[in-house]
Amino acid sequence: MKFEIKVHPGSKQEKVSGPPYEIWIRAKSERGKANQAVLEIISKHFSVPKSRIKIVKGIKSRKKLIEMNI
Repeated sequence: MKFEIKVHPGSKQEKVSGPPYEIWIRAKSERGKANQAVLEIISKHFSVPKSRIKIVKGIKSRKKLIEMNI
């Protein structure tokens, strides 16, 4: 399953809304911390292990394409 998300790094709270999916995370976008936080919050939201989720496109962008193997 593939879907697009928009990430809001440096937020006061962490939450997911959608579809279309938007994710607010506390981590700042430096040294991959935001991408790790995105994977963690998606994992919790969909109850899927992090090992089954990857960022296919947009590693350095706020708009990302996520692939999730269920």
